[in-house]
Amino acid sequence: MQSLMNMFPNMFYSKNRAGVYVAANRRAIEIVKATGFRDNIIGLSDTDIFSVSAATLFCDHDDRVMTQDKAHMFIENFTANNGTPLRRVTFKRPWYNEDGRILGVIGLTTDLSSLYIMDTRVDITLREFQVIALKLIGLSSKTAASYLFISPRTVEVYLKNIRIKLGITSHKELIKIVIRNNKLGLRLYTAVN
Repeated sequence: MQSLMNMFPNMFYSKNRAGVYVAANRRAIEIVKATGFRDNIIGLSDTDIFSVSAATLFCDHDDRVMTQDKAHMFIENFTANNGTPLRRVTFKRPWYNEDGRILGVIGLTTDLSSLYIMDTRVDITLREFQVIALKLIGLSSKTAASYLFISPRTVEVYLKNIRIKLGITSHKELIKIVIRNNKLGLRLYTAVN
């Protein structure tokens, strides 16, 4: 199972109902280490790893997923322990046992801090940021639209506006900008349209 999780280029992890990490891929551990934490995260909770405000945010998201018993997408803005401002998009869904009982949450997180840096120079709206995040993790416009409860055509309009604002002409150029500006060196694998 661990080798399968390590195939994900983004942070992939699971936490039990108490918020303790029970599994994490290599990328999740690398990113946590890069933000000022030095140990493995298995057996620890967000309060052991992150600042109080960040841990509270993550725990609130976990609680919402488990209470509502459905998947959610979250845009997370917080400051790492080393003072680095971070912006991430996280998909969390309930983690079930064989009987259908919720054991905790499973999360897939993509660090988009480079877009946060870009956002200070370019007026990117929250919705445009959400569209960028969904496209960068490889979702089609149709799937991204379903997550955001908008039409696929609206997703394409947002992407066009983003390309105009950034002065680029393709989705591939957007990926290059993110990779070039990403301080954590996140490897992004995505289907390029």
